[in-house]
Amino acid sequence: MAWSAGPARRRRGRCRYGGQRPAATTHLTGPTRAAAWRNILFWGLVAAADKAIPPALQRWEYDRANMRGQVEVRGASHSVMVSHPGAVEKLIQTADRAMR
Repeated sequence: MAWSAGPARRRRGRCRYGGQRPAATTHLTGPTRAAAWRNILFWGLVAAADKAIPPALQRWEYDRANMRGQVEVRGASHSVMVSHPGAVEKLIQTADRAMR
C-alpha cells in the first residue's frame, strides 16, 4: 500500500488513501475547456517530496500560469496540508493580505 501522507500519522494517511482515486496520466494530458488560471490571481505551493506530481512539473505549471508567488516546502509530500499545515496557512495568509 502506498502512503501519500508523508510524515503525517498513519491513521490519517489510511483515511485519505481510502478516499482518493489513483493518479492517471490523463489528468495531465486531457483537454481543458476553460482555464481559470488565466484570469484568477493565485499563489503556489510546491511539495518538494511529492511522488504523485513531480516538483519540477509543479514549478513548470506555476510558471506557465504566471502565479503571484511560490513557496517550496522541503520534505513535503502530496498531502502537504496534513504534513506541513503551518506552511499552507502562511501561504494563505500571504495571498489574503495581497488581495486586500
